[in-house]
Amino acid sequence: MNRIIRFSLKEVKKSGLNIKLLKFNNVKVDVRRKTEKPANIELLKKMKLDPLPIGGQKKPKKVKSTKSAKIETEVKEIKEKTDDKPVSKEIAKSVPKKSKISNLEDLEGMEPKYLKKLTDLGIDSPSKIMDEDFKELAKLIRSTQKLIKSWRAQITGEE
Repeated sequence: MNRIIRFSLKEVKKSGLNIKLLKFNNVKVDVRRKTEKPANIELLKKMKLDPLPIGGQKKPKKVKSTKSAKIETEVKEIKEKTDDKPVSKEIAKSVPKKSKISNLEDLEGMEPKYLKKLTDLGIDSPSKIMDEDFKELAKLIRSTQKLIKSWRAQITGEE
């Protein structure tokens, strides 16, 4: 009859081995058992065990492939395809060339505090609002991005 032998921690330490090596070689260790038998110590010393691989039991990490290279090539192909199509006359007519609003005071939602902050930043015409990034501008004048987007829509006449 084959009996499964479980070795105690004291037996493992006395034999000069460590738990990682024994677990790697599928040797049972009973960490709750406190007794130590000389026969088990001799058995552990005589066992032929495979050495641990370098770096312990960890498996080599897989290198993840980057998807960004694939995305960039797809975007370039799409851009090339869209360049071939001429711009329709209807779309060209819908985009106004000049802004309808010439003063900052004419903008809906323009309060005196925003007007003062914009002039302090050097923005004194609606065209300069269009040149600035709306997110940064909202932070600088302590306003909402939605308000600045509505100003831009009023300037371009997209209301």
